Amino acid sequence: MIREDKLLWKDRVLPLGELSFYRLFVRDLRLDWGGDDADETLSLSAHLSIDLPPDLAADRYKYVVCYDRIVTGAKSFANDEELGTVEALADRIVEHCMADSRVRDAKVALSPVVGKNLGHSGYEIYRQRDNLDDAITVLKKFAVGE
Repeated sequence: MIREDKLLWKDRVLPLGELSFYRLFVRDLRLDWGGDDADETLSLSAHLSIDLPPDLAADRYKYVVCYDRIVTGAKSFANDEELGTVEALADRIVEHCMADSRVRDAKVALSPVVGKNLGHSGYEIYRQRDNLDDAITVLKKFAVGE
């Protein structure tokens, strides 16, 4: 008898009816914030839940949400000098993530890159689709250490 907790990931098979979404993430992406003469570097983490494609057997690029689109967008928004606050930047990035109708929810966290072993503050925003028609927003600020 095989113990359930000893099964490897490749051995786990779920019925298709139990699968409804997958997750995509970008962690610790460094963004130079503030235009061409950026004076601050931010760390971005983004987590998205995405609806499964219509055909899991088809290996097609058009069926997936591309993480490079998120990275490229975030870098572009970080260079936009009109986004003067971390909150505005995070809101613009999460809005960009939710622009793809396959994305169920998105969480974006931004924090300054500071010296090693130093605490820092940051900003996190979470947005999810309500009934897959409209997006709602839940804001959450967090601070760690000093």
